[in-house]
Amino acid sequence: MNLFTISSVLIFTFTLLIGIIAYWKGTDKKITKVWALFCLSISIWGMGGYIFSSTISKDVALLGWRITNIGVILIPVTFYHFIYLFLRLHKKSHRRILIGSYVLGSLFLVFNFLPRQFFVGDVSWVFGQFYYGDWWICKSPLYLLLYILFYWVLLLYVFTLLITQYNHFSGNKREQLKYFILAAIVGWVGPTLMWPICFRIYIYPYSNFLIAFFPFIIAYAIIKHRLMDIKIALTRGAILLIVYAFIVGVPLLFVASGRTWLTGLFNDKWFYPPLIMYTVLALLAPYIYLRLQAKAEAKRMLEQYHLHQSLKAASKTTIEVQSVKKLSKIIPRYLLRLYGRLNNKITHISLFLMDKNKKIYRLKSSVGDEKLPKDLSISENSILVDWFTKISHEVVEQGVLKAKEVEVLVYEDIDYWMNEANVLRAPYRGLKKILRDLKKTMESLNAQIILPSVYQQELLGFLILGEKTPDLYTRNDIDTFSILANDSAMAFKAARLFEDLKMTQAQLIQSEKLNLLGQLASSMAHEINNPLAIISGNIQLLLMDVKDEGIRELLKKIDEQTERGYKIIHRLLNFSKLPKEDIKDIDMHETINETLELVNHKIIHGNIMLERHFDEVKIIKGNPIQIQEVLLNLFVNAIQAMPEGGDLKIYTKQLDGFVQVVVEDNGKGIEAEDVANIFDPFYTKGKKDGTGLGLFVADQIMKLHKGSIELKSKLGEGTTFTLKFAEKL
Repeated sequence: MNLFTISSVLIFTFTLLIGIIAYWKGTDKKITKVWALFCLSISIWGMGGYIFSSTISKDVALLGWRITNIGVILIPVTFYHFIYLFLRLHKKSHRRILIGSYVLGSLFLVFNFLPRQFFVGDVSWVFGQFYYGDWWICKSPLYLLLYILFYWVLLLYVFTLLITQYNHFSGNKREQLKYFILAAIVGWVGPTLMWPICFRIYIYPYSNFLIAFFPFIIAYAIIKHRLMDIKIALTRGAILLIVYAFIVGVPLLFVASGRTWLTGLFNDKWFYPPLIMYTVLALLAPYIYLRLQAKAEAKRMLEQYHLHQSLKAASKTTIEVQSVKKLSKIIPRYLLRLYGRLNNKITHISLFLMDKNKKIYRLKSSVGDEKLPKDLSISENSILVDWFTKISHEVVEQGVLKAKEVEVLVYEDIDYWMNEANVLRAPYRGLKKILRDLKKTMESLNAQIILPSVYQQELLGFLILGEKTPDLYTRNDIDTFSILANDSAMAFKAARLFEDLKMTQAQLIQSEKLNLLGQLASSMAHEINNPLAIISGNIQLLLMDVKDEGIRELLKKIDEQTERGYKIIHRLLNFSKLPKEDIKDIDMHETINETLELVNHKIIHGNIMLERHFDEVKIIKGNPIQIQEVLLNLFVNAIQAMPEGGDLKIYTKQLDGFVQVVVEDNGKGIEAEDVANIFDPFYTKGKKDGTGLGLFVADQIMKLHKGSIELKSKLGEGTTFTLKFAEKL
């Protein structure tokens, strides 16, 4: 047995087994079946090579050569067909080349079984080892045409396509293509270097071993990069191939290298030692196979176990978090760190959550080197939302796609659906445009995977994952993310319910406060106003008669405090029965300027620098007296916070449906513990002569105007109030 025979056995065995595994264990995709046919073509090459290289009969060698030619003809054709599907070529010219290749291949197959002088030619004894095709004996132009058209024109065209298309792909597809190009080069160089023998250029066909390496490279690409979704089956198949190659190869190599020595030692019984070796290895084979398979499975299961354990820990953590804001930060950061520990990098992980008031899905958190912009949002009417809430269910009901395929959006799946005839021929109207829009949306979000977070058929948000390197996303990754997304949906729902409960509780408490305050104001008005009026009147009479300055100062202080008591009662009455003046159009800039005129003397004498930064804003609806009261309160507070002078800045900005006013000072600021209580009634910490009602009333006025007031302050640095006025009440 010679080296060419050994390499032919390896080619036949490996490619046939991998082709069978791909056909039986792969998906129903056409590309899987074509690749299986490609492997079968190579195995036919190996079978024919074994026949003509292991016989001393010229007639048997010719039969083997005819069998080899079947593989010679089919390999370039099926290779182009595979690339045609793999690259999803759309042009009519590509399809014409495919059809033309099969037509030519069919003709060459017919020629192959005609009388040998017409096409096959003859064989010659080469290298003192085996017969091989010899073109010079018959000089068939058809055989030369096969060589030129298929092994130079067609295959070089295919490699040109691979190289030019490589730069157009990214992520998983690019990695798949890279390994496949390498495998294709190895698989093509092998037979190409054996053609010269046919033309009496005697280079020993060691390159036949390269063809044997071809399936190993493809197997690695499949195992590492999900090329055809047959990872587990092919892993087991690769183990079986290794064991089988060991059992068959060792005795064959022993015979090939030691035949002379064995014959001299054992005479005509030279085959006993190889036979004993083969028997021993065959007995050990099942044990070796099971041992290797167990180790491979154990490694895979260990990875899954670690992922699922981490997932359990994450799920337990998320369900205990009662803040949506905190939860939205935990999940992306956790996933990024988890895959970082597995030596993988994800460009970004971003979380969008539903904002019911705005009818959008707002970006809550984005981590990674390529984070999404903070102000990014997805409309409730976007194709992405429609897909998860409506379209995906409809295409499953119509049998276009399976439920498992649509529950998670994978970029490469969309790419496949857009070129799958069965999907495009489906009765669902406009599906091709929908898929095209989905693809554009995923590209704009730099998304490889989008997982919906759904709770009781309510779409709460999306978890978006960017490109993963150096490894790519596996089906196990996607299943893991899906579980986390489902658990997170429950966690987000629980956190929102908890926050709603807290808000409702706060509203109930506030409502109770207001109710008590109203009752208090009504009862106080009569009981306190009359005594205060009597005191104030008598003080005025005394001031007219008393000449002593000391006594007059004392009487003035009593009068001031009486007036303060009046103001408290007045504001309480006004609050408990807020005025209902007609709603009017309000120019915010004009109202701000008018209010500033009221405190202009304090600004000048207080050494305060005033800055106005007004953007163009819309006219709003509201009660001008109440709005001016809110502004006046904030301006007075800012001035009082800067007794030594400072900067008072006022900004306006147009928002979606709101006009925003920001009042900023660089005064003494407010302590963090006081910020939470600053809008409570009678809260006067830090103000000797305050009533504690100013900000409380301002907050209530803003709520009446469907707006809001927010406070940010840092002790020693200053305070910023942000007002948002609704354009329409």
